[in-house]
Amino acid sequence: MSRLPEAPAEKLEEVGPLLQEAVRSFGFLPQSFRTMANRPDIAQAFLTLRQAVFSPGAVPGPLKRLIALATSRAAGCLYCQAHTATRAASVGTNDKVDQIWEFETSPLFDDAERAALRYAIGAGTQPNGVTDEMVRDLITHFGVEGATEVAAVCSLFGFLNRWNDSLKLTPEEDVGIYARRAAAGWR
Repeated sequence: MSRLPEAPAEKLEEVGPLLQEAVRSFGFLPQSFRTMANRPDIAQAFLTLRQAVFSPGAVPGPLKRLIALATSRAAGCLYCQAHTATRAASVGTNDKVDQIWEFETSPLFDDAERAALRYAIGAGTQPNGVTDEMVRDLITHFGVEGATEVAAVCSLFGFLNRWNDSLKLTPEEDVGIYARRAAAGWR
């Protein structure tokens, strides 16, 4: 059970349109958003940032989902791993989700994806493991704008990893097989 109660209906209503967008995106309203809504201004700011980070840009949307998964895996957040794996699979990257931990050697991943995932794992570790070379590789493959997007995805999930683990949130049934894998410690 979460260490923080979910927001009451009247507080959820204050963030209404953004939460409705989250429901459209996920198919349900994740616990993380329901707890953030205890402070509607925080939930609104977070959801607005989430929209900006995942808006179309230099980095393809499906890769952003894999970056979120790799960042969460490096940080050890099982809740986010369940969500990000489900979201990545929903945008057609099922095979890559299944082989993400072998991204360095799997033929499913190209050099640009490897650079992004390497950065994500570095950014998700404690202490931070990002190197100058990782950033140069991102810029080589995605330009400065794309490198900024990769950093933004990792940073957004750094926040979520701490939020969800600190509050002891558990993956919802709606995230299916990935929730069961996360509940088992992703084994």
